[in-house]
Amino acid sequence: MKIDNPKAYDKISNNYSKDTVKVSDKVTLPKQGEVIKGEIVDLQQNNIKIKLSNGQIIDAKMTEAFEFFIGQKLEFFVKESGTEQMLLKPLLQEGVATTDKLIQILQNAGLSTSKENLEVVSKLIENHMPIDKETLSKVIPYTKQFNHTNVDHILFLVKNNIPVSKDNIEQLTKMMNGENKMVQNLATLSDDLSLLIKDALGSEMAKVLLKDNPISKGVYDHIQQVVSSEQALNATKEAHEPNPIKGEEKALLDTSQQIQKQTQQQSQQLHKDVPLNIVLSQKEVQVLEDEMNYILKTEMKNTKIVIENKTISEVFKEINELEISPSLKDKMKEVVATKMTYALFSKELFIKKEHLESPEKLNQFYEKLHEKVLNILEIDSNNQEGKLGSLAKEAHQIKSSIEFMSDLNQRFNYIQFPMLFEDRLLHSELYILNDKRKIKGDKGTLTALVALDMVNLGHLDIYITKADKNVTIQFYTENEEKSGLIENKLFNVHNQLGKLGFKVLGISVSKKEKTFQVVEDFLKRKEDVHEVKRFTFDMRA
Repeated sequence: MKIDNPKAYDKISNNYSKDTVKVSDKVTLPKQGEVIKGEIVDLQQNNIKIKLSNGQIIDAKMTEAFEFFIGQKLEFFVKESGTEQMLLKPLLQEGVATTDKLIQILQNAGLSTSKENLEVVSKLIENHMPIDKETLSKVIPYTKQFNHTNVDHILFLVKNNIPVSKDNIEQLTKMMNGENKMVQNLATLSDDLSLLIKDALGSEMAKVLLKDNPISKGVYDHIQQVVSSEQALNATKEAHEPNPIKGEEKALLDTSQQIQKQTQQQSQQLHKDVPLNIVLSQKEVQVLEDEMNYILKTEMKNTKIVIENKTISEVFKEINELEISPSLKDKMKEVVATKMTYALFSKELFIKKEHLESPEKLNQFYEKLHEKVLNILEIDSNNQEGKLGSLAKEAHQIKSSIEFMSDLNQRFNYIQFPMLFEDRLLHSELYILNDKRKIKGDKGTLTALVALDMVNLGHLDIYITKADKNVTIQFYTENEEKSGLIENKLFNVHNQLGKLGFKVLGISVSKKEKTFQVVEDFLKRKEDVHEVKRFTFDMRA
């Protein structure tokens, strides 16, 4: 775009090393070795026009990155001089504007020349952003509104058309610090939801979160009614204990026993078809059994409870028959109920293997998850008692993470994978390292990083280079021991990729020597050498 007004200090990034200068006939060119002074009077793409102190206009073409501003005055060293062109080199440090120039820029925009505003102009220059009045008037209010925020973070959001908000600043900061792990928020959310099993809010939450899975919703209702029946049973016992002061003990006791019998019959009839293994895996059942026996050991050291192949009502009945204190019985029942409800919610909130079959399924997962957390926040806003607390906080964090990730993907290729494989939570992130603006067609080379946090392997970085169906894979582990574990699985990885139609050109394992830096290696990554025509990274790989 050509800029006609030489007084407007609009900044662009140009290419510079040898400035090819054309002059009209009958104009005397400066001689080789001379130092000349000139003012930038026009910029058009990679062409620059310089007005020398004698009024002479020189057109230069830039071939290497150098920052210029219309109105900027520079000294040039004449490297070569000929009849039709000459080569110039600026003598000022590249990209550095003087304080006087920064002040002039602010004054031209009608803005205060405060220390903070001078920093903003300087940062705009460093980040290759315009420094016109419109940009300054947009950015400076943000720096005042979020005065404790790094200016570079604000400029990153503005430059990439991401809304500047408290939530997005927080998400960006977390990402830069390697702390953006949605898996933790989802785990806490599932845990908080499981604690609502005794509350009416639990039913309301289950209604909106489990609506796409009628079986899970039905199981939740079963669990909640078992718990409610037990609560009613306990309340009946307390209300109708014989009172020696009154003479109605016999009638009250009979009534109590009748209510207890009816409640137990209703509970058993209603829940006889809800075995634990409908919700829990075999390993999860074993973990639950171990936890219950650990609790039981505090009062009955030589007794163990077995819950395998039992329904929830059968487990509750077995707990009731134990000769332990009522408080311990309640504690054991609560463990059973919360473990099962946690499993129900987590299976709905986390990414599962089938979601990775295609980008469309992954998009659908995030759309539904976003809808679910919005429903939680709506329930929270309608709840006058403020019972949700931490739960609403986690829902808000998840909402912010999804929205920030969506905005970020307009310019970058990045996605989190908060996954649940069987009973294990797995945090994973995918970074496509190519410049998204260069992705234009069907064929080309894509480079990706898959970062995994695993229980047994710790942190694992996997670099994948993909060209059509050809892939090269490099695993980077934290130590030699973990490298050995991966090496033992390489043959299986090779075979699995082959079954999916990929040709593995190379696969290796190394100890990680350098940590992946989100800012330097991704957000500020220079344009990749590969020209890619269309984003087609295969999710199966």
